Amino acid sequence: MRVLLVSAPLIGHVFPLVPLGRALVAAGHEVCVATGGDGMAVTKAGLTAVDLVVYESLAVAGALAAATLGVPAVLHENMLFDGPTLVRVTSSRLGKALRRHGLDALPADAATISIAPPSVLPDRPGRPMRPEPYATGDLDLPTTARPRVVVTRSTVGASGGGLMPLVARAAAGIDAEFVFLNPDRRTRIPANGRAVASAPMPALLETSAAVIHHGGAGTAIAALCAGVPQLVVNGTGDRRHNASLIAARGAGLAVDEPDIDADLIRRLLTDPAVAGAAGEVRAEVAAMPSPATLVPVLAALL
Repeated sequence: MRVLLVSAPLIGHVFPLVPLGRALVAAGHEVCVATGGDGMAVTKAGLTAVDLVVYESLAVAGALAAATLGVPAVLHENMLFDGPTLVRVTSSRLGKALRRHGLDALPADAATISIAPPSVLPDRPGRPMRPEPYATGDLDLPTTARPRVVVTRSTVGASGGGLMPLVARAAAGIDAEFVFLNPDRRTRIPANGRAVASAPMPALLETSAAVIHHGGAGTAIAALCAGVPQLVVNGTGDRRHNASLIAARGAGLAVDEPDIDADLIRRLLTDPAVAGAAGEVRAEVAAMPSPATLVPVLAALL
């Protein structure tokens, strides 16, 4: 079986597809990933004969490709937002592209894969699959006796530029180590902090007691998988939605950026209810079906 994985040209959207892609390859199937301008190279290389297209919520072009080729399309949700709704909204703007390929509308997806933990986002349609956060590189940080707090921000769009400076100021009086991932120039790293240009988030979270972030789905899901309490800033796009879901589950706290202070961070580190809820979600994620279990399901769609 030849499978085409289609993603928006952003690392945070490509990486969630990797576990399923690896499972397909391990089962003997051929996988090609199309994202951004490099997709033209795939076409020129003649690698367009596929049996199945798997696309993520912001890559509705994958569904269009499947319809044009006459093969099944599978929606692989990689966010905590409603994937089918995103697809409907995006596909409503594809009128010219649809007509160019002789289509009036996109066919219904053959299947949907949801990676959201059920207690965080219940009643999702389709088949559940365990999210397995992917990252490259090794973690090169010394161990510490103090609790470690990861601070990370978005590098795309409205990044919540005040997040890191606010945390840096609040961190000075807290007995913890703060790891600032790719800090901006305005951030003055406190004595109990360190700046790191990059680090594999899954491995870093396994060594951490908490994470403070901008509300991006990738970071939020990685923290849920690791069972790490989260302080999530309400932001634009799906970020406020993600923050509210995590707070409602009890696995973290949602906050407007100006309200970040030392007391809130101390609560994040010491509240047993938050730590307990985060641990429950971690156990729930571990019990979800693995990507390997979805491979025969996809093969049966042909």
